[in-house]
Amino acid sequence: MTKKINNKNARASSAQFFVAGELCRRDLVAVVTMGNSPNTDVLCSNAVGTKFVHIQVKTYEPGHKKVAVGKKAEIDYGKNFIWVLAGIPTTKKLMRLSTT
Repeated sequence: MTKKINNKNARASSAQFFVAGELCRRDLVAVVTMGNSPNTDVLCSNAVGTKFVHIQVKTYEPGHKKVAVGKKAEIDYGKNFIWVLAGIPTTKKLMRLSTT
């Protein structure tokens, strides 16, 4: 019997690491909070640590016409808080792409 795997959490984690990786590639310091901070998925600073930004990563499936961000998006967390929308395909979609 095969167990059906829900990869929603895996996609969300991969999106957070992707965002952090892209920021590091641009000479910024970025760390993934691993769920230990309710409103921050990635904490990012400049190289000298004098400026910080809190990043909330929202994962969506590319090709869908809508992205739901929920009530959190209506709250003003201040100027040092930003949202990043990261399109991460499902495993099924990746498997289809790899066979073409």
